[in-house]
Amino acid sequence: MKENKIAVIGLSGESIFMKMDHFNEEGETVVANTYHVEYGGKGYNQAVAAKRYGANVSFLTLCGDDEIANKVEETLNNEGIKSFVIKRKNKKSASACIMIDKDGRNRVVCYPGVSSEMNENDVLLFENEIKTSKILLLQLEMSDESLFKAIELANKYNTLVILNPAPFKQLPQSILKQVSLLTPNEHEAKLLFGIDDPSLINKLEYDNVVITLGDKGSIVKEKEKIYHINSKKVVPLNTTGAGDTYNGVLAAALLDGNNLFEACSIASTAASISVTKEFVIDSIPYKEE
Repeated sequence: MKENKIAVIGLSGESIFMKMDHFNEEGETVVANTYHVEYGGKGYNQAVAAKRYGANVSFLTLCGDDEIANKVEETLNNEGIKSFVIKRKNKKSASACIMIDKDGRNRVVCYPGVSSEMNENDVLLFENEIKTSKILLLQLEMSDESLFKAIELANKYNTLVILNPAPFKQLPQSILKQVSLLTPNEHEAKLLFGIDDPSLINKLEYDNVVITLGDKGSIVKEKEKIYHINSKKVVPLNTTGAGDTYNGVLAAALLDGNNLFEACSIASTAASISVTKEFVIDSIPYKEE
C-alpha cells in the first residue's frame, strides 16, 4: 500500500566550505576567510529539504566505514529522516570542498569515494521504501547500475519518479522515458535536450519538464501547457544547494497535493530563501518560512 512519503537515493558525505574574497587564478594561493564543515550531498540535501517542508522521507546512501558515515547517519536521524546508510568496509565516504567568493558564487570539487560503487543489491535493500512511497527522487551522483534499478523498481510499483539530472551525464532515452518529471537546470537542459534556448521547451517530447534558470526563475512544461515562474528578488549570499532545495521542496509540495505549477512556485520561493543564507544545510528553509 502506498504511503504519503518520498524515497530519496543519493550521495552523502562531508562538505568543507571556505569563503574568500576572490577565486584564485592559476598559480595563485588565496587565503580563506572562513572554514565550515557540514554533511551533505545532492541526495542528502534534497532529502533534508523535503523533510523540512513537512514530507515523510526515507533516504538511501552508501558511505565508507569511517567517522563521516557515522556523522551522516546521526544528522539524518536528527532531521527525522528514515536513514538507510550502507557502510562499506575499508572504503572512504564522499567529500567535497566548496569555495565561495564575496559575490556568493561557488566552485565545487567533489571526491565521490565509495558512493559511486552503489549497486543493484544496495538498491534492493530499499525496495520496500520505493514500493510504498508515492515519489522517488533521484539525481546522478550514483552509478548507472543503481540508478537504472531504482527507476525499474519505481515503475514496477507505480511510484512517480523525479530525476534531477545533475551532475550531468548522458543517459539512454529508454531510461529518460521512464521518468515522470525531469528537472535540469539551463546548462543541463542544453546538454540533455540539445536546446540553447529554454523557451523551446515546448518542442520537447517529454510530458513533464522543469528547467530551473537561477535568478530568472524556472520554465515548466506540463504536457501541452507552458509556464514561466519568476524567482523572488533577493541578494544572494551563497547559491550552493539552491537547486537541491528546489528539487526537495518540489517533491514535497507535489506530495502535499499541489499541482505542478503550484509546486514549482513553492520550490522557487524555497530556493530564493536558501540563497540568502550561509552554507547549505543551514540555508534550507522550513515550511513555515
